[in-house]
Amino acid sequence: MDGLQKKAVQKIFTFLVKHVDPQYIIGQLYEQDALTQEVMKQILRENVRHKRAMVFFVEIVDTCPFDELVNCLKKTRHEFVAEKLLETFYRLTIDQLVYVQPEILLLGDIVSIRNIGVELAVYQDNGKYDKFERRVDAIRFKWDSEYKTKNSSAEKACAAEVVIHAQLAWLKFKVDAGNKCDVLMEIKDVTRLAVYTKNPNTILSIVFAYQVQLLIIQSKDNIIGMNDYNMTKDAVFKDLDVFDISTLIVTDTLVHSRSYELTGKQKAKDEMIKCLDKMIDQYSSSGDGDQTKQYLSAFGRNSMLVKALAYLGMTYKGKIISAVVSDDDLKHAKWVLEQISGEFEKLERRWKMMFHVAQARMRQLNGDFEGALWHAKVANELSMELKHRFEERQNIINLLTDIQSSA
Repeated sequence: MDGLQKKAVQKIFTFLVKHVDPQYIIGQLYEQDALTQEVMKQILRENVRHKRAMVFFVEIVDTCPFDELVNCLKKTRHEFVAEKLLETFYRLTIDQLVYVQPEILLLGDIVSIRNIGVELAVYQDNGKYDKFERRVDAIRFKWDSEYKTKNSSAEKACAAEVVIHAQLAWLKFKVDAGNKCDVLMEIKDVTRLAVYTKNPNTILSIVFAYQVQLLIIQSKDNIIGMNDYNMTKDAVFKDLDVFDISTLIVTDTLVHSRSYELTGKQKAKDEMIKCLDKMIDQYSSSGDGDQTKQYLSAFGRNSMLVKALAYLGMTYKGKIISAVVSDDDLKHAKWVLEQISGEFEKLERRWKMMFHVAQARMRQLNGDFEGALWHAKVANELSMELKHRFEERQNIINLLTDIQSSA
């Protein structure tokens, strides 16, 4: 738990000890790898309920993720305790977050609403996890405390859309980090907010797109919701703005990327590259306002980088799919990377890492093992600063090992 989460537990410590008997929840936490064996034994040694609870809540702040504790409390009929804990944490968050703009949920500007999802993604891609989490918590709290029970209005519709994008960003963060997450259950909770928005069908198409993305990231073989995604996408496509369309294209790209990863077939790779070209065209021809254009330019650069990785026989997370890359693909990858290199400093930290991955792979395939090793080491150093990109880190380690063995 971070500092504020620990403080929330401390602030209502007496309440928690009074209402929770740890023996009924430690089993589930242990199954979720959220409780160490040592702490579990320590708790079970106590024969008196309130003593067990005191030991539990003293130790849990250092061993259990806050979200896991809250989810476990909800699932073990301690919903009122979970709500009290969350409310305390949100209030502490709001008190501390002087940089959070409260007017973000008083929007009439659709571009600003769209930018919230990108803003949160940028925090993640730069490793600013505390700022990301607190921003999401502030938005959730604002919705729960000021908008949830209000009558329908344009303002509430905007607020609902903001909190949906924040919730989706949070889910993607959890899944990318490899945390256990029941995607279908979590997405179901998000869909309940769609009714408050101005265009529920449009929002549902985005929510279903995220469901597909998250299940793909979790490497699920059965992507539940593909039919819902395709139907809603086709029904509302003409009403979507550039940000919504981008989400759908990203989803289609991930579908083909997953197919390429599983089969290694050229057709899947070609379809993925077609989607990436769509994204690049989308970002280069759209945008109103300096901030929106800035975000879209960043998406364009990132899409080009993913395209280079595809040419090099890799997934967007740097996993090697094909050991054999054609001369034409190598030329394409080199050209794309040259275009990106001129704007390297504009890349977020995550994409700088992947740029070095692509450079390392390209040099390895060209027989420049010294250059490949240097780029792979730089990528590895950057991965240490991005703690939740665990899959990329493992792929980089595998790449380093492969380069060293082939040198």
